[in-house]
Amino acid sequence: LSTALFAQQDNFLYSEKTLLTSFKTQTYDEPAEKLKQELNQIISKLNSKRSANENFLIDSLISESVSGAKIKFLFEYNPDDKIIERTGFYNDINGNWQMIEKDEYFYDTNYNLIREIYLDWNNVTWDSSLQILYIYNQTNNLISTTLQSYVSSSWENEVRNTNTYDQVGNEITSLTEL
Repeated sequence: LSTALFAQQDNFLYSEKTLLTSFKTQTYDEPAEKLKQELNQIISKLNSKRSANENFLIDSLISESVSGAKIKFLFEYNPDDKIIERTGFYNDINGNWQMIEKDEYFYDTNYNLIREIYLDWNNVTWDSSLQILYIYNQTNNLISTTLQSYVSSSWENEVRNTNTYDQVGNEITSLTEL
């Protein structure tokens, strides 16, 4: 299923076959970051529509600004329909797609997302940029999220969020450490 996001005036328009839904945003916002936010909303919406026999997997997204600038994301999934890779491209002045970034996603045996790695393309190799680590308890509640930056050949902690839950799984505290 191909999907496109188009920036028109101050709206992102999302097209899924014949369905058209508007996403309000300002075109002067960072387009790649806004597209990532909209993508998460689209994936959540599609997953909520899924039935046992339907897959709504997005293979690519293209965003075009009013000025004609374009960015594209390609997606790869594992056999359980979990996204494992998202690669970003921009359209250069010659109309060629150039790689700019890649995100990789890793899951545990309970299909919980346990690691995200963000990489930047430097025209020769992929450079590590950020990673997010997730830890869950025995009932699959998220108890810790750690954002790390790759600095001087090692991962350095930036932000950690820790959650606690009551006996029925309701979150009761959330602590953010900078």
